[in-house]
Amino acid sequence: MDPQRLVLQDESGATTEMTRRYGRAPQGERVAEGTPAGHWRTLTLLGAMSTRGMIAAMTVESPTDGDVFLAYVEQVLGSALAPGAGGCDGQSARP
Repeated sequence: MDPQRLVLQDESGATTEMTRRYGRAPQGERVAEGTPAGHWRTLTLLGAMSTRGMIAAMTVESPTDGDVFLAYVEQVLGSALAPGAGGCDGQSARP
């Protein structure tokens, strides 16, 4: 495949419920760590890159599920792809 036609897609996310699992404190003392009180939020970034750089990005305030991914492909990625472009998502490249 011509590298100029290749498009790679992947997603990344962050959540406010993530807190540090390890920390340092003087011996016998607890690590002081603040955590949100019940305001859990998840932010997901879906994106696609080609040799031209980032061509399609979308953020959603939810985890990625089938409906979110389908909306991304139909509404964002599909309109950004050139005819004849091909590619794969980040999951396909992982062992």
